[in-house]
Amino acid sequence: MKILVIPELDWIAALQNRVHKIFRRLAKNHEIHAIYFEHEKRGINKAFRLKSGIILHKPPSFYMKNMLSFYIFNIFPIYSYLNKIIQKYKIDIIVTTNFLFAPFAIRAAKKNSIPIVFDLVDFQPYHINYITFIPSILKRIGNSLLTTLLNYDIDHANHVITTGQPLSHYVRQRTNNKITLISNGVNDQLFNCAKDYSIIQKKFRKLAPIICFIGALEYWVDYPYLFQSISLLLKEFPSLHCLLIGPSRHFKLKKIQQVAANYKILEHVIFTGRIPYYQLYSYICASDVCILPFVKNYLTHCIIPMKLFEYLACDRPVISVNLAGIRSVAKDAVFYADTPVQLRDTIRLILTNVAEANAKIAIGKALVKKYSWTTIANQYEQVLQQVCWEHINTNQDE
Repeated sequence: MKILVIPELDWIAALQNRVHKIFRRLAKNHEIHAIYFEHEKRGINKAFRLKSGIILHKPPSFYMKNMLSFYIFNIFPIYSYLNKIIQKYKIDIIVTTNFLFAPFAIRAAKKNSIPIVFDLVDFQPYHINYITFIPSILKRIGNSLLTTLLNYDIDHANHVITTGQPLSHYVRQRTNNKITLISNGVNDQLFNCAKDYSIIQKKFRKLAPIICFIGALEYWVDYPYLFQSISLLLKEFPSLHCLLIGPSRHFKLKKIQQVAANYKILEHVIFTGRIPYYQLYSYICASDVCILPFVKNYLTHCIIPMKLFEYLACDRPVISVNLAGIRSVAKDAVFYADTPVQLRDTIRLILTNVAEANAKIAIGKALVKKYSWTTIANQYEQVLQQVCWEHINTNQDE
């Protein structure tokens, strides 16, 4: 197949996500093209091939860091460029994770008589609630408009792929015959604890216990929940440190540091910034507890974070806020804690009760075997082939 991918974010600058993992593997047997939205200035002005074999195409556009402004001002030249790519390379199918641009991608697919698959990974309209400079009434209007846009994408795509049960349920309320649930996964060759790594002790000179979180440090992380639990633990574990690995783009790092300072634990929090993906496993393996400390709302109930599988693959005990999406996949493989006191008690249990921690680790180790990116990519490939086959047969019947 010749597949055109329309990502939500800058393919090069964005943190490694599911489209990177899946289509890097599909590129071994298929011709993969991807639209390159430049959200971080790099001066790239033409198509180029990555080492993975994926071909990136940069449409003519005015550079703007704000994504909404970027699409508003560049939508028509991007749409025109998209049609040229489809025709020039004889694209068989489009896959989009970009719900803002999806209506134009759907139009291009229909114009060129090819199918389009919409990969829905989270409830994107909810993000507008966290834009601080927008008044509440405009947020409500914007949320309604963006939800209408998302529903259009769902209704008009040939097929929808979702990552977990909450999103799957949302889509099924609108359509029953064109949805597949394909979770996120893990590179099980990279993320494992076959060796003993002590990178935290060597690099930061910090002693155990270490609590680890990997991911973007944004508004969906519940910092008071996390930092209050750490302050409660320090009396029993005075050497405890919390490792926060990842960039903070929208939610300012100084604001996070101030929250930590308010709980008088700033010296116990290590901010590493972005770490190369191939090094992440060593930080996980050097930690005692891995956490998913998310704010509870509809956005986070829908997510199935990749870090969940990466934690489990490294044989680490995992604590998560009780969220519908995570529970639908992880079930009993992780501990759940919804309050700072519950989080404190659960961390204490893990640090003092090795047998119970190991029991959870064993469940997680068995679970994560089902979620290698190779398996996920194979499932994805089967869906795309089926959609192409159905589209060809439908056109022949007409």
